[in-house]
Amino acid sequence: MPPLACNPIPHDKDTVIDHHQKEMELQQSLQQTPATGCSENYGKKTPNLKDLVLLKFTKWYKLGLQLNISEHELETIKENNPKDNDSCKREMFKKWLEETPHASYSELKDALVKIGEKSVAAGLMQHSGRQQKG
Repeated sequence: MPPLACNPIPHDKDTVIDHHQKEMELQQSLQQTPATGCSENYGKKTPNLKDLVLLKFTKWYKLGLQLNISEHELETIKENNPKDNDSCKREMFKKWLEETPHASYSELKDALVKIGEKSVAAGLMQHSGRQQKG
């Protein structure tokens, strides 16, 4: 039986350690707080639609569900923007910001982590910290 291609298992000790170290670094970056690297406004400032549409991920529908957008609204977005992931993502974020007056980068980060987009969440934290310092 051939090995599975989607989740290769490291075979040597150095590879296992390197993989573990990278995972630990990612976890640490996700757990940063204002006192450890992000600006003091992290989690308080409302995200900007212009910045949100630049995030690189494709699970916009799952993220929308995590951000409490109704399935009906998400289906409407999907129908109005067939096969156009970027437009769907933009409309989903637009709906989230309209329906969530106190939307925050922190809330978005948590939702991204829940749908398995940890690297996007880590990048979001770094980006939102830079945006708010200026």
